[in-house]
Amino acid sequence: MLRLVARHADMWNMWAMPSKFAERSAVLDQACDDIGRNPATIRRSTQALVCLTDSESEARSFTDAAGGRAAFAGTAKQFADLAAQWRDAGVDELVIPDWHLGTGAQRAESIEAITAALKA
Repeated sequence: MLRLVARHADMWNMWAMPSKFAERSAVLDQACDDIGRNPATIRRSTQALVCLTDSESEARSFTDAAGGRAAFAGTAKQFADLAAQWRDAGVDELVIPDWHLGTGAQRAESIEAITAALKA
């Protein structure tokens, strides 16, 4: 699949935590090198389910329920630290599905908390 991305795509997306993303991104880099393409010409994105919580038991339940999908549960500060790991792994864009960020005012507060933590 990554050989097809190397040959034809301008962007690649993968649901993955930072270490897995870095591993697969290196495979994509090699596929690009094999055909003489500059790997930097492919934008890379990822996403993960996100739940902001201070509760360790809620965090554990959330990530367990994710069924192996990339998922994070913890504080906004912890999420910002994880986002830095994705950046270091070569992610150009991080997609955060808002399904688990609450509704209404709670969702707005979650988004504001994430934004503030990322700017800190």
